[in-house]
Amino acid sequence: MYVNCPGCGKTFELDNSSYSGFKGEVRCAECACVLEVESDREGGYGPHLVSVTLKDKIKVSLPTQVSPQVAEDFEEAERCFNAGAYKATVTMCRRSLETACDAKGVKEGNLSQKIANLHEKGIIDEPTYHLASGIRQFGNYGAHPKEDLLKTVGAQEAEFILKLTERVLKQLWL
Repeated sequence: MYVNCPGCGKTFELDNSSYSGFKGEVRCAECACVLEVESDREGGYGPHLVSVTLKDKIKVSLPTQVSPQVAEDFEEAERCFNAGAYKATVTMCRRSLETACDAKGVKEGNLSQKIANLHEKGIIDEPTYHLASGIRQFGNYGAHPKEDLLKTVGAQEAEFILKLTERVLKQLWL
């Protein structure tokens, strides 16, 4: 059976013998999005495909002025979420925040110092400073697994961090 992924637009093949009359989840072979696939019968050329839908798909956006490096890191965080890689999502959100600091000319010190520097320079306001600090702390658990508080991170937590990061990045470029 051939499946056309609505997430990336690529077509990939599932083993026909395993998916006759199948209803369930599969991952796209190209972008790793989780798909809900349903086939209803055997046909002359394999199962008849009834539907393919994205599961837990999220789409975030950034202003066009965002530097390409920041956009690339943030888009990877989005892809991680859509692939069900929630620990990687929050880690990439932290990375995109650090890349954003560098793009704004704040390159000295660790990420905590960079965020504080953005606040001191008036580039981000007080609430955004606290949001950015929270993203940094949560992402640190992914980057430094001493106290692995990310082992239970799920879609809800990852989506929350992804949307907070989107908000912070938008403020940096608006």
